[in-house]
Amino acid sequence: ASRPAYAARGWLGSTCLSPRSLQTPGITCVSAAQPLSKRPLSTVLGAAGEFISQSVFSSETSTRILSKGAESFGESLVQNIKGAGVGALSSYLVAEVTSAIGLDGFAGEAANSVGSAVVSKIINNLTDGDTATKAFSGVDTTLIASAAASFLGGKLASAISTPESIGGQIGAQVGAAYGSWVAGNLIAASGFNPATFVAAVVIVAFWQLVGGLIGSIFGGTPRSGADVVWDPRAATFAVSNVWARKGGSQEAARNLASAVSTNLSAVLGASGSVLLDPQGIQYGSYGMVKREYVYRPQGGGSDQGQITARFSGQNGAQALVTHGTYIALNSMLGKMSGGNIFVKRAISGNIALSSGNPSINSAGAAGKFDVNALLGDVSIGRDYSTYFANRASINYLRVGFETHAERASRRIMSMAAAA
Repeated sequence: ASRPAYAARGWLGSTCLSPRSLQTPGITCVSAAQPLSKRPLSTVLGAAGEFISQSVFSSETSTRILSKGAESFGESLVQNIKGAGVGALSSYLVAEVTSAIGLDGFAGEAANSVGSAVVSKIINNLTDGDTATKAFSGVDTTLIASAAASFLGGKLASAISTPESIGGQIGAQVGAAYGSWVAGNLIAASGFNPATFVAAVVIVAFWQLVGGLIGSIFGGTPRSGADVVWDPRAATFAVSNVWARKGGSQEAARNLASAVSTNLSAVLGASGSVLLDPQGIQYGSYGMVKREYVYRPQGGGSDQGQITARFSGQNGAQALVTHGTYIALNSMLGKMSGGNIFVKRAISGNIALSSGNPSINSAGAAGKFDVNALLGDVSIGRDYSTYFANRASINYLRVGFETHAERASRRIMSMAAAA
């Protein structure tokens, strides 16, 4: 099959339906360093995709498809097993070499990309009876320039826009494969020179962006969520209703909700209080939409609840956890019965000094609230509670220690004066 057809069929099946991409939503579906153990299913799926597409999209009748099915599928499978093996071996060898010489970063990625293309060509020559005696046949400027253009074009496209949905990632990879094929043909036909090389890079980047755009339109928006709830059996906070759609990360949502749950548990445990009407407290729902961290006052499951606050950037996750913890503590404070009065005063005072507004639920509601500062105040409250309960003994020991220290100080001063 021609390269663009391969990119849209067997290539797509072998890379985007691999075990890794099936188990890890939200990760770019193509990896040059895919482990050897993950190749078999990828290879079989690639052969199946290529066979089905060749048969269906060539407009052959169903009778014709069935009559040649086993033979055609077998041929595709054998070729894909060989191709997958060569690709895995070449990627492994080049990666080991670049690691051994300490080449990393951009230079390491470029060496891996170009080197893998060269080594794959050599291995293919050695395993092909017609070119077994010509190991370096086809290893020329065109091959190296095409591989370099594919690498740089992919980098350029990724710098301009990186798809966030699974559909967008698949589309970008298919577009990049088609662009690489077009770029390779351009260099082969026109010869290698600066103009054709730049054009090849632009072609790869263009088609990767187009593929990503098309895939994103049909792929949907990646999103996820998880609720903080009260577990009456364990009498503690828990995470529930974890969900994800369109390649969103359940793990990310679970971790966000778990961080809030841990904060609330730490505060409640330190106070020694009992919650009255725990079901009436606003614990919040936490998750992501694309790369934004989002807060919902109420959750309940997939896409349930209205988003009232969004956070982004490097500190977006911490900002979301702070936001949710502040609102939940405000909702809890009036329902904390009994416990350590000094710790509860510390919590109340810290919240008051935050100058927040929990009733609005939107970004900025937490004011200047800081979880670490709150936990520090709680610790001070517990220490003062210990002192207050034992103040007579502690004051007696303190006075005795100070008297002894004063006497020792006078003796030292007298000895110094006598000397």
